[in-house]
Amino acid sequence: MRENISSQKGSENKRNHALGIFDSGMGGLTVVKEILKFLPDESIIYLGDTARVPYGSKSKETVLRFTKEAISFFSSCEVKMLLVACNTASSLALPLLEENVDFGVFTGMYGMVKG
Repeated sequence: MRENISSQKGSENKRNHALGIFDSGMGGLTVVKEILKFLPDESIIYLGDTARVPYGSKSKETVLRFTKEAISFFSSCEVKMLLVACNTASSLALPLLEENVDFGVFTGMYGMVKG
């Protein structure tokens, strides 16, 4: 069952907080472009990990570490929701994405994984 963002455990109303978008590179910028077409007033924080791209050639442990670092960054920014545009991070770090955040998480591969 999907929860209203404002009713999530341990969070105040985050309606006015930014949307976080995470990718291993710059490809997620196409997602940003599309979101802004439909939600032109949305605040977005984008993390494109271009220093360590591509994630697909990295070990599972490395991708988990990178994803955990990204989650920590977005938590410190108090985003209302995180969209993970990186398929490698989505597929390898799904349990991490489901359990270790206090905001909604949406992935390109699985849709809403935590709401």
